Amino acid sequence: MSQAILPTAGSDDVEMPAKEESRPPGRGGWTREGRAVALQLVALTGLSLVLRLPGMGMSMWIDEGLSVGIASHPWSAIPGLLVQDGSPPLYYLALHGWMDLFGRSVEAVRALSLVFATATVPVAFWAGDRLFGRRAAWIAAVLAASSSYLTVYAREGRMYSLVVLLSLVCVTAFVRAVAFGHRRSLPVFVASLALLLYTHNWGLYLVAGLGVAAILATRLEAQFSRKDVALAFAAVALLYAPWVPTLASQAVHTGAPWSARPDLGDLIGAIPGVIGDRAAGLVLLVTAAPALATGLRWRSATGRVAAVLAAVALAGLVVAWVASQLEPAWAGRYLGILLAPVLVVVAAGLARDGGRGLLALGLVALLWLDVGDRLGLFGPPSIPRKSNVGPAAAAVADRLEPGDVVVSTHMEQVPLLRYYLGPQLRYADPTGPVPDPNIVDWREALARVQAATPEEGLVPLVEDMAPGDHLVLACARLSPITDRARLRLPWFRTMVRNCSEWRSTLDDHPAMELVEGPVAPPPRQMAGSSMFLLVYEKEG
Repeated sequence: MSQAILPTAGSDDVEMPAKEESRPPGRGGWTREGRAVALQLVALTGLSLVLRLPGMGMSMWIDEGLSVGIASHPWSAIPGLLVQDGSPPLYYLALHGWMDLFGRSVEAVRALSLVFATATVPVAFWAGDRLFGRRAAWIAAVLAASSSYLTVYAREGRMYSLVVLLSLVCVTAFVRAVAFGHRRSLPVFVASLALLLYTHNWGLYLVAGLGVAAILATRLEAQFSRKDVALAFAAVALLYAPWVPTLASQAVHTGAPWSARPDLGDLIGAIPGVIGDRAAGLVLLVTAAPALATGLRWRSATGRVAAVLAAVALAGLVVAWVASQLEPAWAGRYLGILLAPVLVVVAAGLARDGGRGLLALGLVALLWLDVGDRLGLFGPPSIPRKSNVGPAAAAVADRLEPGDVVVSTHMEQVPLLRYYLGPQLRYADPTGPVPDPNIVDWREALARVQAATPEEGLVPLVEDMAPGDHLVLACARLSPITDRARLRLPWFRTMVRNCSEWRSTLDDHPAMELVEGPVAPPPRQMAGSSMFLLVYEKEG
């Protein structure tokens, strides 16, 4: 019988899952049943991999350019460089080693995220099995295999699929420790939480959720050693301590000037949104929540697990929302930190709801996957594209020669432009030449770009050019209609102002002639992520 469903000492009202759901694969030997389960899980995992392959070669966007740029530095230099960026180092260190092995192509860079997303499927099965039984295990695996969040970030060269994988291991080990007193889970909890904190700063909000959940577990009379759990948190703090000085510097000097303070709608819609699109998320919650809330004895083993998971997700979400009121840093992709507890507790609710739960699961999986469209059965696959920088750069690359200048009035685009146009060019942002175009210096970034002028940041570059040299001006494509919310933020207003002033300066300069542009290939599906390029030539 699975340890996750054994009664704890002093508990007389434990709900037991059905007998056939209580035998995890492989327990007591490699049985015929175990082999069948393993083969089915391999098939489901392989299917998730195949369905997430389309779109792997589409143009990278801003954040992926940052990933490749940072990871291109030597391993030993990456942690120190991140004082400029605001992120922890683990993903970039992993990507550095991955690129050494598999190269720097778009597909190779994204394949690392695909590996993490694919590994989440069997880990979700393990989580559901150990916490709620076999039926919940299969539902959790299907949710992970079809999750639209994981599908999106499986094909992005960013850390978010790794965040989901680590948080799933961390939360499962934590719940096994506090809901069942499973002490051997604590080392797994310590290692996975420390790795998570070194992957994304929002791991700190998950820590807050875990702390609240531990307090709740004591109120539910869970039999666990408070001393052991406290020591586990202390061990995580000790492992994370070397990074704290860098984190403190990042908190003071870097930020997210592109982010607005979230409102109550963002808070309310966060949980459905992180499950997938909000409509599918609501279907799952409306199905799962009543099944858990009605007839479940909250001091039973199953009830404690569900309550602890819900507390982790809700407390972590509220702390993140409050923190973003003080210092805006809210983004839907960051909410992946909460996907793990939500996914597992939803799986438990669907498992309890019997046929209706399975019907809801099938409906949502089909909505998420949109199988026919993703495989191109009814025409070319329709994959959301965030950026047009790849095709835009390809359109002007033939005109450029070593030593030509690329000026991006959107400073975050410099590493991405450098990725596509190569290292042989000179790069600049509104503040002037960028000494290392592989990284963006976020320290006091808003103040610096607001103070920038074309006389200081652009004219010296033009004067340094030789006759026949080219200058590419790259500007963000922002519309006063579709990007109204973004343009209320000083970051994007400054971006538009700088583009206008830099362009006017070049148009009015007697030695500069516009020879191509604006080059602005579609698509444009995310504010500030698509660009238009203007190519100028210096006359003799």
